[in-house]
Amino acid sequence: MPGPPQWSSDSKELACITRDSTGVIVEIVSLQLETSRCLPLPMGDGGFYHYDLNRSPDGRYFAYVSATDRIDPETQLLVIRVEDEVSFPVTDVNSQYWSPSWSNDGRTLYFISNRGGTLDLWQQRLEDDRTPLGSPQQITYGLEMEFAKFSSDEKKLAFSKVRDVNYVWRVPILSNRPAKWTDARQLTFEQEELGDLSVTPDGEKIIYKSFRDEKPHIWVMDVENGEKRRLTTDPFAQHNPT
Repeated sequence: MPGPPQWSSDSKELACITRDSTGVIVEIVSLQLETSRCLPLPMGDGGFYHYDLNRSPDGRYFAYVSATDRIDPETQLLVIRVEDEVSFPVTDVNSQYWSPSWSNDGRTLYFISNRGGTLDLWQQRLEDDRTPLGSPQQITYGLEMEFAKFSSDEKKLAFSKVRDVNYVWRVPILSNRPAKWTDARQLTFEQEELGDLSVTPDGEKIIYKSFRDEKPHIWVMDVENGEKRRLTTDPFAQHNPT
């Protein structure tokens, strides 16, 4: 589901993401005139699907997310101008960006991103033409949000949470009985999303993918003392260490 339809501020128009013979569009329906306008929705660098449509208070812009699916680790936030149908990026494609919403004056975009490690609320100030002004700023820390919405006066925030946290445990294989929970030993304790676990042949280290930074990178940890070290530093996402 791309997201719920968007009302205009005067409740006279309804807009939603849909598809016709030309591709993905925003259909803007006038309830008063019983007419509609189709706005071509360009594909961003984040993927060929479009999510989380949100209309600016003045109705002149739409923010939306470009992604391959709802669990895509790398998405992009874009804005399209209704007047000339020009679309432009607001973020890079190095992290997750979801749930955009506008400030009342239309000069700030709020969104959820994990570019700081966990999914939190960020804001991006905008120029008069709604292109990005400066760098995005983080508002919340460690809340692990999924969706967020401000009240009409921007004094309260409602949000839902998602907790993608994993831990690594070591369980012995016993010859005389099945292993019990008390036999297991927890190896990682930090709140981070990790996966793609691999163990060195000597069993002394584990190598895994962690989302503790802006993008997934490969880390190695000593099983006995718990010391961790990041192995990859390039700007691309890393997966499946062996």
